[in-house]
Amino acid sequence: MADPYGDMTNALGDVGERLGEYASVWRSAIERNAKSEYRADDFLVDLQTLWGMSMRDAVRVTSAVLEAWAPRAPDERDEEHPGRHA
Repeated sequence: MADPYGDMTNALGDVGERLGEYASVWRSAIERNAKSEYRADDFLVDLQTLWGMSMRDAVRVTSAVLEAWAPRAPDERDEEHPGRHA
């Protein structure tokens, strides 16, 4: 079985490394805007790019955190309310 805390640390490290990719999207937009080459369509493309990147990273980190936490979740169930932890 893989180390859940190692997976979580790796996911956070990957997101940290991707911060440069986020910055390059912004840097490119700033440079094109300074040259008056930035159009409304470019903004939408950049927005979609950043949104896609952030969703991927958020899902990856959330998944890793939940996998690390799940083995420590209580196993006791509330008999009156099935599906709810005591």
